[in-house]
Amino acid sequence: MARRSAAPIAWSARRTAGARRRICRACSTSTPATSARWRANGTLYFFARTPRPGIYVAEPDGEGGYGAPRWLSDAVSLEGTTSFDVLMHPDEDRLIITRAGIPDDRADALGPRGFYLYRRTAEGWQDVRRLDLPYGWGATVLPDGRFLFVDAGDLQTAPLAVLGIDW
Repeated sequence: MARRSAAPIAWSARRTAGARRRICRACSTSTPATSARWRANGTLYFFARTPRPGIYVAEPDGEGGYGAPRWLSDAVSLEGTTSFDVLMHPDEDRLIITRAGIPDDRADALGPRGFYLYRRTAEGWQDVRRLDLPYGWGATVLPDGRFLFVDAGDLQTAPLAVLGIDW
């Protein structure tokens, strides 16, 4: 009998001996993935270090797995930095990432590490601004409209309205 969780979950699977299988072979062999986020339509957004560090996207293949991952955008994952923990809006027209790994000699041009908001336009992803928050990761939006994130090991929240974000 399947065990039910009181917390909402995005995916569940009945686990039995030998039932484990990769859902995205290309994601887990050529592109070791972390910080994966699924959308309701099945699209998978994740951070990978190879072939270059940044945000990738993989689409369902219709056979219970995923197709080859593709690079999301040079605008989102800037060369020489590490952009990770993508938080995609349900409409997939806005996203928030954590940016780190910014070389000291490029900090003035790229901005400090932290959370960055992007919008998709006809020209592609556009950097809107850095959020006025401390450096953090693991962001999500709570049902009550608060932005939840980890800062130095502590959970923090900030109202989206105060951050000026229409989510």
